[in-house]
Amino acid sequence: MNCSNLIEKVLQATISGSAPKGLIMDMDKFDWVPGVGLYGIERVREVMDSRAASEYLEAWIKRHRDRALELRTVNSTAPVMMILDFKGNEELDLVKNIADYIIEAAPRLKNGALEHTVTEEGVNFSGQMWADTLFMVCIMLAKLGSRTGEAVYSKEAARQLLLHHRYLKDRQSGLFFHGYSEPLDSHLSAARWARANAWITVSTVEMLELLPEQFEGRSEILCSLRQQIRALAEYQRDDGMFYTVIDRSDGYPETSATAGFAYGVLRGITNGYIDVCYKEIYEKAAQGVISQINSSGEVEGVSGGTPIMDSIEEYHGIEVLPTPYGQGLTLLMLTELYKTEKGCDVKDA
Repeated sequence: MNCSNLIEKVLQATISGSAPKGLIMDMDKFDWVPGVGLYGIERVREVMDSRAASEYLEAWIKRHRDRALELRTVNSTAPVMMILDFKGNEELDLVKNIADYIIEAAPRLKNGALEHTVTEEGVNFSGQMWADTLFMVCIMLAKLGSRTGEAVYSKEAARQLLLHHRYLKDRQSGLFFHGYSEPLDSHLSAARWARANAWITVSTVEMLELLPEQFEGRSEILCSLRQQIRALAEYQRDDGMFYTVIDRSDGYPETSATAGFAYGVLRGITNGYIDVCYKEIYEKAAQGVISQINSSGEVEGVSGGTPIMDSIEEYHGIEVLPTPYGQGLTLLMLTELYKTEKGCDVKDA
């Protein structure tokens, strides 16, 4: 099966609407779970000029536009990335409304980092910064700054990128911790969680493209990214996958993170941020992810929604199932392979 066929297969599984309401595969929400899926669908629209993807996204925006202005959290900002890629003035005004809230009023730690806020009522992660925030919010800020030329958005995106690299970095391994608690001055369970690391890889590579060529901390970010990639090469399994906690082989291999690494490393090599000597990471990871695409186009082996757990062992207990973010990260990977003509031919998938 070639790359374009795989993309179509995964796309159709993502937009089919066959998932019962309430299940994690439900795309009909304004939250991070479908937001990541939407970003993958948008990349299919962009790279392959897909009519199916375009019609789906236009209909989704029409249904959910009003909801965007009701929700004010980090996680509910994720779908805004996709909306920004539609060129109408209404879409731009909506995105700027959300971005201005993030800059002017969103909860922050004393160090200036955005606090990770969620849509679930009564759930509070006060004083915590998460790697997830870079993807859910900061790619959008960098994209908005690049599109409008308004430096306030680019400056805030660059600031958040630097803060997250500094506070979440594990200096010993080169990997990143899932999160940081400012009140406790602690990384809590200190999990080097794979999907958190993937959020950072993907976000860093995309934001380096979008931010001004010279921004404060750029050289530090590049150094930190390259340290992470060296560490990934050390911990990658022979089948290309990564464990759900990267440095703990007593856990399970996790597909969404592996897809994020494949995408981020390939795009980073293409743009000169990552040395080509690490191409084996994305080549092996891509084959590992492709092996997890079932006959219906669903991406298997994806861990469910995961807050910062109290222990490493609790990460190992997170359920595994198809999710919109697993679909979305896989679509990012597949479209990057397609775009750069690296190919993803497999005998079956």
